[in-house]
Amino acid sequence: MPFSRHREVQVASWSISFAALVSLAACSQPRKYTGRDGEAGSHGNGGIGAVTGGSSGAGGSTGSIGGEGGSQSGSPGASSGGSAPSASGGVGGQVPGSGGIGGGSSSGGTGLGGTIGGAGGAGGAGGAGGAGGAIGTGTAGAPGSGGTGGMPSCINGTVDSCAHALGALGACAIGTTTCSAGNWGSCSIAKASADTCVVGNDDSCNGVANEGCDCSGFPMPNPVSASLPNPASYDTPTTDLVTDKITGRMWQRNVPIGLYTQAQADAYCATTLKGFGGFSDWRLPTTIELVSIVDFTTWTPATNADAFPDTPNAATTEIYWTSMLSGGSSNYAWFVNYTGGNTGLLSTLPGSMYNVRCVRRTITTRCFPSGARFQGLSSGTILDAMTGLTWQTNAPPTPMYWIAAAAYCSNLGSGFRLPSLNELETIVDRTIATPGPLINETAFPNTPASYYWTSSREVNPNEDPSFPRYWIVDFKYGTSGGEGGRSDDNPWYVRCVR
Repeated sequence: MPFSRHREVQVASWSISFAALVSLAACSQPRKYTGRDGEAGSHGNGGIGAVTGGSSGAGGSTGSIGGEGGSQSGSPGASSGGSAPSASGGVGGQVPGSGGIGGGSSSGGTGLGGTIGGAGGAGGAGGAGGAGGAIGTGTAGAPGSGGTGGMPSCINGTVDSCAHALGALGACAIGTTTCSAGNWGSCSIAKASADTCVVGNDDSCNGVANEGCDCSGFPMPNPVSASLPNPASYDTPTTDLVTDKITGRMWQRNVPIGLYTQAQADAYCATTLKGFGGFSDWRLPTTIELVSIVDFTTWTPATNADAFPDTPNAATTEIYWTSMLSGGSSNYAWFVNYTGGNTGLLSTLPGSMYNVRCVRRTITTRCFPSGARFQGLSSGTILDAMTGLTWQTNAPPTPMYWIAAAAYCSNLGSGFRLPSLNELETIVDRTIATPGPLINETAFPNTPASYYWTSSREVNPNEDPSFPRYWIVDFKYGTSGGEGGRSDDNPWYVRCVR
């Protein structure tokens, strides 16, 4: 059990476990009931209040302990100790409940706070103040005064109140709140007018976390060998599933036999795969999700072979559908080619058949207010709240060779560098019709619709290694490739990142 105090209270010939009462309170929203009070004990401990409310009975006339408050007491379990000098006050109700009043006038014992928070009860005239609740760190008061109760904390599924930041659900079940009359729990922190989009928060106190937020974002992984931020990391809980620990996406590890049109691929994920692995929310991935498992340091297939061991690598089956149709025509959809990791458009008409790999989201890693993905910063930079990357707002107006582009970004200082292939793909806006520029021009004004350099070297084994090629991304048509990226052959544009 998640509580540090476990005490038995006996009345006549019966007993009830305090721990059993605790289990009734865990992870449930406090509600106010009118329950019967426990009966007083004539020569001993006070009775226990009704489970759904009520104060506990008073201690017996010859002393001992005041009874426990109701398990879900809507009001404090206010119970007195016996008249004997050594008697203690009663234990408060569990959610949260204040402690009872201390015992007799000469050396009365302390009242104890409710197990889940609540203030300690007042001590007797000569006794110490009551301790706070067992969960939380309440402080004892001066003799004759009640102690301060500790705030509840989310432990083993119990209801979180205000120990965390306003609205944070912590380890509690998603959607669980302790909101009451527009306030958060017993500490009465006023609710916010809207959620702040901190992952998991319900700041508006309505039982819905991250309301009005876009929680589709994630940090873009890079191959481990690239020595860049967010190195890829995978977990394979079964032979059929693989979870990307950076993005929070779970993938179908082994792709189905056969090829599909884009519409068939979409239906396969949503319908045929429903229930696979015990999950019913499988879907066709977006372009950026499919790009997130590209490993541009390998070739055919350009993905992690341990995480995705059966990725087809025959000449006609390296292409995978995404869920995204062209911004200009539903007759075309975006794909990712795992020969090397490039993206492009293909016809969705019958006869255009390629691979499918389905995905689902397991955890939320990044949230931001809907419609506020790009957030302007100082000194000509902008934050992409979807990925956490910071970009130059305005790219240099003149194209340059790769070596000069890499030096340009490095010389900016403050951690700026050339983006990797996967990172640069994240700011291509594929909802825009081609020809572009395919980018948010409010966030990135004056963007030439042309090719942009990445730091990622193409590792095609058929290319001459003495003339290195680097991946480029085309913001005119939204495609990527290494064909025109020879470092000393063509000057292209550059946009730096950190």
